Amino acid sequence: MAPPENDRGIGIRNPSLAKAIGKRLRAAREAHQWTRADVVDKLDYEMHTQTVSTYELGSRRIALETFVGVCEVLGLVPEEVLGKSLIETRGPVNRPIIVDLKRLASIHDNRLVALRHWAQVQLLMNNQVVTIEPLALAMLAAETALSPAELRSALPRAVHDAFDFS
Repeated sequence: MAPPENDRGIGIRNPSLAKAIGKRLRAAREAHQWTRADVVDKLDYEMHTQTVSTYELGSRRIALETFVGVCEVLGLVPEEVLGKSLIETRGPVNRPIIVDLKRLASIHDNRLVALRHWAQVQLLMNNQVVTIEPLALAMLAAETALSPAELRSALPRAVHDAFDFS
C-alpha cells in the first residue's frame, strides 16, 4: 500500500527542514553505498527514483508515512532525524510554553489551523492547559511551516503570556 503523497495529511512543509532531512537521508543512503534505485527496491510500496532524489534535495514535500518508511529502509530512527534536523535549522528551542487550550482552540489565524484542531482534540480529552515542551513545539512548528520562534510569536499573547516563565 502506498503512503499518501498529496498535500493532505501530515508532512514536512518547511523548506529548510525538508532540506536538512534530505541531507541526512542522502548521507545514510551513501553510507550504505546504495543507489536511489536500491532504496526504492527496499520499500514496501512503489516510488520512483526521481522521487527519492527530490526528497534528498528537500525540493518535494515528504508525507510523514513516507518519511518513516524511508528512514526505516535506511536504518535511521525517524525521531532522531527529525530532531537533529530541527535543531540544525532552527537552533534549540530551550523552554516550554504552557498553553490555555480553550484560547488556542478559538484562534482564527489560518497559519495555525493544525494547532487549533489539535487543541480541540485535547479539550475533548478534558485537558484545559498543557505544557508544550521544546521538541514538541518544534514538531508543531514544522507542521505549520513556521519556525518555533515564528510559531511563538504567531500565538496570541493571551494564549501563553500568563503561563510563559521566560
